[in-house]
Amino acid sequence: MAPAKTVVVPYLDTIERLLFVLSDFEQGTVSRSSLDYFEDPAGWWLSRGAERVIFLQQGRPDDAPLPPAENQMAQWMVLDAAAG
Repeated sequence: MAPAKTVVVPYLDTIERLLFVLSDFEQGTVSRSSLDYFEDPAGWWLSRGAERVIFLQQGRPDDAPLPPAENQMAQWMVLDAAAG
């Protein structure tokens, strides 16, 4: 099966990713792959053949549009390998 060109995954901040790695350590299943994902989630997907990685954040309770500064951050979180 060919790798997906676009992957859509939940956005995990550094603390959330660290919790997954610590869980792997606790269970004795930590791997280079989990450490690589902790360090660079987008790079992890791109190195596996994805061309585009979209990170989704949880919506706001009132579904209000993001303020301009936060909207720029949300746009930054859509990574396109073709863009460099």
